[in-house]
Amino acid sequence: MATMAQRVVARWMAASSLEVGPAPSGLQGLFARRSFARGEHLCPLGGPVPAPEGPSFQVGAELYMGPSGGVTDAMNHSCDPNCAVLVEQPGYPVVALQDIEPGDEITIDYSVTSTSPSDGLFDCLCGSPNCRGKAGGGFHTIPAQQQGLYLAQGIVPSYVV
Repeated sequence: MATMAQRVVARWMAASSLEVGPAPSGLQGLFARRSFARGEHLCPLGGPVPAPEGPSFQVGAELYMGPSGGVTDAMNHSCDPNCAVLVEQPGYPVVALQDIEPGDEITIDYSVTSTSPSDGLFDCLCGSPNCRGKAGGGFHTIPAQQQGLYLAQGIVPSYVV
């Protein structure tokens, strides 16, 4: 049985401008069907909170969200993301950090909301010129210059800093 959050995400996604498809990394990815302006909310993240055992996304000091069962589960990490999850706003909106064009892959930096340097660390496949080589890990594993950019954009949760 789907949770209320899963039903809301599924309903929203059915009418959305996002779709899942093959990503350059060889994984599934989430892609824009239409343009999104910088600052525009693309969708809510969704998923059960607190997370059941298994993959999760940190949304609070000691709070984790599980997979939604919807298309946002295909949102990949990038060391140069074009989106962020605003975990301290109701509904956990995914917001555009820059203008996004149709066909662009929707990506976030998994480390922005994380407090643990060893949290979900894995080899990064983003292919960005600024790739750190590893994805996941805590905010403090991000190079200082990138941390400053994220702080200036207002996307770093208060429990992280």
